[in-house]
Amino acid sequence: MYSLLKKYKSHASRLRTTGKGVKSSNGAEDDESQTDEYFDCYIPASGPDVTTTTEAQSIWDEIVEAFPFFPALHHIFSARPNVTPIAITTGVGPHGKKTVHFQAPSDDESNPPAFMPEQHSQMLSLHQVLEAERAHHQVSPSFKPAYDGGSPPWHDWDKENIPSSQPHPTPPLSQSAATPAKHPSKLSSITESVEKAKECISKLPKKHSFKDTLMDLQQANLDAINSQADAEMRMQEHQMLLKEYEAGVWNALEYKEKLGELMVRPAKRSHQAAGGD
Repeated sequence: MYSLLKKYKSHASRLRTTGKGVKSSNGAEDDESQTDEYFDCYIPASGPDVTTTTEAQSIWDEIVEAFPFFPALHHIFSARPNVTPIAITTGVGPHGKKTVHFQAPSDDESNPPAFMPEQHSQMLSLHQVLEAERAHHQVSPSFKPAYDGGSPPWHDWDKENIPSSQPHPTPPLSQSAATPAKHPSKLSSITESVEKAKECISKLPKKHSFKDTLMDLQQANLDAINSQADAEMRMQEHQMLLKEYEAGVWNALEYKEKLGELMVRPAKRSHQAAGGD
């Protein structure tokens, strides 16, 4: 796409000649006084027409013979400002700045088209709707000032100029009674919010030191030793109950009760009992 556009610009530049100099608005040539410069011929997007000069027609035919896609590209790009700019104004030179018109000027630029009667009627209807909507959404009476045309509520505009040594004038009693009470400060609510936020902040646990690690290892070893000793004690007591049962010290029901007590006894209690024995 970029190569086609580049090739189109290269061929289209051949159609832009200003051999007759700068032209004024009435067609007369003026090399110094006028600032608008027009080409000798402008070929419309549809191709050459009755306004195309013989020289421009000849150049067009040569371009089409060498590049058959030129008419289609000219139909697309001839009126695109990003490809064919409407006009380019040059910098200030010996004869002042010049404006080169790359596209044909419109015949109706100075006389914009008038609105059609239907368009005028639609605009009038829209204006009426907007006016009615604005009247409908006027300010509610409850939001209007409490005074209309009278003097504004009492305010001592000169109290700012009263020296600090003089006491401020006291407003009338009726006005003081009519003045609404001020809303309580929000400082207390903000303070409560801050305190609640502090409570929700979780504190970081204390860093586990090397000494704490050694203590944990020692406690784990003690727990393992106690657990093993408790298991051995239970096993010895179980064997002793079995021997007593075989010797006839306990009958079957008493043996089961003693065995149940041994199985449900907590490990710590069992260990203390073994130590007491």
